[in-house]
Amino acid sequence: MAMPFVAIILSSTGQGLYYNKKISDKYRFEVIQYGFLGRPVMNIDEQTFPFEKEIITLLNKSIPVDSTKTIDPWEIKNVDFIGENDNSIFLNISSDKQHAKVTFTKYTKEIKLRSQ
Repeated sequence: MAMPFVAIILSSTGQGLYYNKKISDKYRFEVIQYGFLGRPVMNIDEQTFPFEKEIITLLNKSIPVDSTKTIDPWEIKNVDFIGENDNSIFLNISSDKQHAKVTFTKYTKEIKLRSQ
């Protein structure tokens, strides 16, 4: 019965925010979790004054490095912006042990990842 109250506390105090980085003048990357049972959620937000708009939400996904290795959202240590085009954002995501160049498709709730 306390789970809704914990979600409110985590979201209002910022305690559910695990990673937050402004990756460019226009975009922000964050990893959040606002509950006991769920996996962390990765968001890419577009910053337009005075609001922010979620353009990519990654649910229950790990970042693929190659066919056998992944980066878990808990392990993300750094995210660097490489570039963008009309449909995609290109990021370099790294943990302590590995890194991946990843392509994210904009304006969808699903993820299309391609490690390069």
